[in-house]
Amino acid sequence: MIDPLGRAVLQFLVEGEEAYLVLLSKKVYARGGRSEVLERLLGFPLDLDEIVALLTGRWGGEGENPLTGWTIERDGRGRAAAGRREGFGFAVLDFFPGGGVPRRLAFQGAPSEGTVTLLSLAFDRPVAPLNLGFRDRFRALSWEDIERLLRDEG
Repeated sequence: MIDPLGRAVLQFLVEGEEAYLVLLSKKVYARGGRSEVLERLLGFPLDLDEIVALLTGRWGGEGENPLTGWTIERDGRGRAAAGRREGFGFAVLDFFPGGGVPRRLAFQGAPSEGTVTLLSLAFDRPVAPLNLGFRDRFRALSWEDIERLLRDEG
């Protein structure tokens, strides 16, 4: 996540089944399972296949719906422009030039809503080891403390 000045304020890092939510400006982080951290960040559960589909726009071809329970709406170019499943919905506000990869997404699902902007996305790159050095420099907090900071109560 970035602030209005374009500075990174939050990172969501995943290594295998473990994930971290890092508040850079506060020099704190919370750690948990990948699904738990993602649900706490977004406010609703999504599995890895759903995250990949959401970020890449690849939900299956016309008339196909490979992910159970999703209703996908397509635009005039056949791109996944919106979708809904069990109280969670998203709409693509903007695509990266030349294809169907979402650049800006609006989402809503009780109890949260928001907009995600992807600054860049790369496919088929070799995976470098994740740098977890922040754990030595930042303080680990409980989820309740992290949530208070995110609500500007801490």
